Amino acid sequence: MRTQPSPGLLRLLFLLPCTALLCACPPESPPDPDPEPIAGSEEEVLVPAEDLELEGTLLLPDRAEGELVAGVVLAHGSGPHGRDSVLPVNFPQAPGLSVATFSDLALALQEAGYAVLRYDKRTCGPFNGLCDNDYPTPGDLPGDLLVSHFQADAEAALDWLAARPEVDPSRLVLAGHSQGGSFPILLAEARPELLAAGVMLAGPYQPIDALLQFQYELNINLLLDAGYSQAQAEAQMTDILALIEALADLREPPYEGSLLSPWEVAFWDEWLQMTDEAPTIAAGLDLPLLAISGDYDWNVPPEDTESWALLFEGVESDPGHEAIVLSCVTHALNCIRDTDWLEVTPDEVDDFVSPDLIAAVLDFLDSSLD
Repeated sequence: MRTQPSPGLLRLLFLLPCTALLCACPPESPPDPDPEPIAGSEEEVLVPAEDLELEGTLLLPDRAEGELVAGVVLAHGSGPHGRDSVLPVNFPQAPGLSVATFSDLALALQEAGYAVLRYDKRTCGPFNGLCDNDYPTPGDLPGDLLVSHFQADAEAALDWLAARPEVDPSRLVLAGHSQGGSFPILLAEARPELLAAGVMLAGPYQPIDALLQFQYELNINLLLDAGYSQAQAEAQMTDILALIEALADLREPPYEGSLLSPWEVAFWDEWLQMTDEAPTIAAGLDLPLLAISGDYDWNVPPEDTESWALLFEGVESDPGHEAIVLSCVTHALNCIRDTDWLEVTPDEVDDFVSPDLIAAVLDFLDSSLD
């Protein structure tokens, strides 16, 4: 007679396969270790451009090993500026002051987690004693030096930054100051895959000849406030008035004046065209743009930023454009705490970029790159 297994044995038989299966399972893997932290750094770099190597400084932020960070390139305003873009802020009772505009911006962006590239402009070098680099002297023939060369340098800097192993190439930003404020718009049209956002720091809305007219009239009034007679004020401004008149002639080609050399004709003709076209191009972009400036700007008036705001309101796709005018901020992007320019003293002039401006730029980038 077959003996039936006892209930206790059945329980054991049922348990044995489960136990065997449990024994066959691999042990639980330990949790992945946290990525190693990498400290921020500063690196002197060479960036290949069309016909020279741009000499610059790359700031990398604190980050985790393997983390890709967003990148920002800073593009200069008009004039021969070094990578720090040291801009003068002079008043009768506060002479000799300046702001290292790009240095301040770069450090703030680095602290906020961005990789930042700034470089010496190609018009700043040993040939004019303004930058310690190996740049050649710019040519003086038509086409040797154009505003588009500065834009191309910014583009080369963006391409170089996109190739860095620490940088996310899908989150690149061009922040252009003054003249360079047109470059995010123009590059967004030419290379829509290159940029995720653009920042116009005191970027003009008006064409350059209209801006020069504004600067002429403003400086005449400032000289009158300072006690000059009308004739004395106008005598101080003869050069800029002559340039305004030359540009008016340039708008009615062929240019037959004597003030501008053939090299200058090519330079100014291109600059006029760029600033003429920038608002129309911006109206058709889906790239988020920030236009930001201050009400103490004597180079590009706050009305230009207000004009950007009106244009942005009419963009139906609503890509996230913003326009901001900040109180007390100058063209150098610092703050001056006295509206009477004749009474400004050194302790009322900040020698650093406005924290309010930095905060607004960071808020925009955080929302645009999220």
